[in-house]
Amino acid sequence: VVLFTWPSILHISSQYIGDGRGDNYEYASYVKLVTHNITQGHLPYSYTTFWRYPQGFNFYLGSDSYLTTLTAGILSIFIGSVLAYNLVILLLLVLNGVLSYLFFKTLANSKLLGIAGMITYGLSFNALTKLGGHANLIFNGGFSLFAFSLLKILSFRNQTENKHQALKYIMLALFSILLTACGSTEYFFMLVLFAPLTIIAGGLVFRQNVREIWNIIINQKGKLIICLGVFTLLITGFYSQHIMAFITNQIILPNRETVLKDSTPSIIDFFLPNSYMRLLIGGFFKNPSLSSIERSVFFGWAELFLFILFFFLRIPKKIKAFLLISFLIPFVLSLGYGNDNHFFLLPYRFLSRFFPFNTVVQTGRYVVIAYFFSAIATVLALKSLRNKFGIVIVVVFLLLI
Repeated sequence: VVLFTWPSILHISSQYIGDGRGDNYEYASYVKLVTHNITQGHLPYSYTTFWRYPQGFNFYLGSDSYLTTLTAGILSIFIGSVLAYNLVILLLLVLNGVLSYLFFKTLANSKLLGIAGMITYGLSFNALTKLGGHANLIFNGGFSLFAFSLLKILSFRNQTENKHQALKYIMLALFSILLTACGSTEYFFMLVLFAPLTIIAGGLVFRQNVREIWNIIINQKGKLIICLGVFTLLITGFYSQHIMAFITNQIILPNRETVLKDSTPSIIDFFLPNSYMRLLIGGFFKNPSLSSIERSVFFGWAELFLFILFFFLRIPKKIKAFLLISFLIPFVLSLGYGNDNHFFLLPYRFLSRFFPFNTVVQTGRYVVIAYFFSAIATVLALKSLRNKFGIVIVVVFLLLI
């Protein structure tokens, strides 16, 4: 993280991490407001007139990424807002790396390939670019933790292991959803949207274990009902104000077509780095697209090569089909209405009026899901290459990534 964000560490207590265009200062201001509320004896996100005086506003509804603002707000009481904000931003990346390593190491049964997955997804171009201003979109570790939980549940070897571990990993999956909600409301909606697809597909891939696992779950249905009940209460309490505001039409979304015209990625943005990213290779291969953090969805050339190569390697067809479908759905959604509104049959045009699609205004953000499934394909491709050509090929690709 220190390497990929260099030279931020040299200015960690004197300058805010970000592009300085507004969004990073917005979240830094949220941190200051949390600190102000706490030091004044109020709840961190209570209704306040400290901003928008004298009318004030509902701070809980007017902000996101409580994982960032609450943690940094408490820390800033002791170490100052600049250092607190920067530390939390970097720690979110560390958490991305740890959780993605955990998943990919388990998936590939290899520490080296776990590192490959960590770099490819946890520290992806997408995650690193969000440091520019989108503090609520940096943390993608919740997806990795959720997938790790499912992987463990679906890969139990015997009845004894099922009996002792199934409920633990179900609870971990529920915790990962809560953790994602704390990090980003948009990512929470995406996880809820795509989790059923992942569960169904995982069940098909590991169907030989599904019946045994189902029997274990039925046998422990009492404990499971309690877990689901507690989870429901927590998530309902967490979003109670949002739910009431939604019911009473107090949540106002901006005009979607106006926003999408400027922020929707072009196809070229996936294959060439947007100028916003300021990559060295961007100086040699110019991307004519508008400079924008929302259009910074570059996959990386090594990653793209491995993703394509994955479909030509000797890997079971059902896994290829699952990953291709799981990749294409969020990828197509990320295209929104299409660049300059030219593609009339893209699904988002029809889905945008429905919940939860209407909550994700900048559709390029769906790419975080597409990134995840492409990273799985990348790691599986490296695993196949390692088995055939040895560890050197993995190291070479790691250096390229």
